[in-house]
Amino acid sequence: MAIEISQVMQYGLYGLTAAFGIALMIWLRREKMNRRARWAAAELRRTTEKPPPISIKPAPFNADSSIARVLAGIRLPVHWSPDPPNQLAQNLTLTTYVESAPAMAARLADELARLGYRVESTGTESAVALKDQKRLTIEVHADPGDDSVSAHMDLYDIGHA
Repeated sequence: MAIEISQVMQYGLYGLTAAFGIALMIWLRREKMNRRARWAAAELRRTTEKPPPISIKPAPFNADSSIARVLAGIRLPVHWSPDPPNQLAQNLTLTTYVESAPAMAARLADELARLGYRVESTGTESAVALKDQKRLTIEVHADPGDDSVSAHMDLYDIGHA
């Protein structure tokens, strides 16, 4: 029984294709495991970081114009939440070590828009949100000294701003 050269080439190509397929499957499996390990390491870093501070600046409390009242229903990441919200007056500073300044600004603007505010940019790091007779000024800035990002909001009645 004589094997022709075309048959040898054909079976050789089959063998190469099978070897390449097996190598590809092994590589994909390793990449999947590496991706899972990187994700787990990132989650571990995120869960073991010190909780970011939330700075609440004191101001005279007026129940009708408290920032807690005008932001009622806002949904933000846990590490942004003021605690307790009933002690907030007319200004609020939220700090995070997780998001960048643009990401924090975008997330805050989306939430304010969801609450019915009209958000207008007033600069690269500032905006104004308007609704009813309330005006929120917002300034988001990064502090390179401690890798934090802060959003400071001040509340004004439109007639008094």
